Amino acid sequence: MSSKDLGLLVLNPETASWGDATVDIIAVHGFNGHRETSWQQTNIINGKSTMWLKDLLPYDLVPGAQVYSFGYDLTPATKGTSGALDHGVFSEKSIHFFSRLQHKERPIVFICHDLGGVVVKEV
Repeated sequence: MSSKDLGLLVLNPETASWGDATVDIIAVHGFNGHRETSWQQTNIINGKSTMWLKDLLPYDLVPGAQVYSFGYDLTPATKGTSGALDHGVFSEKSIHFFSRLQHKERPIVFICHDLGGVVVKEV
């Protein structure tokens, strides 16, 4: 996984430029996932991809939401000597990314899959 695939990605930047989002939604993928491809589906008939977090959620399901996806990597740098996840190091990196959210007065909703739930719990 490339470093450009890590951290917070704003999925609907037009809402960020409006400055009037009512809620922040952060999706955290699961083990061996990706911050973009884990949340999309390709139509087998026409070949078009739909990323529901980006294409549906902020417009049809939760208007006014600022939607982010958080990417992380489980390389040896984030694993302890036993091969298990080193929560201390990993959480520090995660907290750094999550702290980039500017509007702390509005609610934050986390959508987590698999290990993504553990990441959020640890942060």
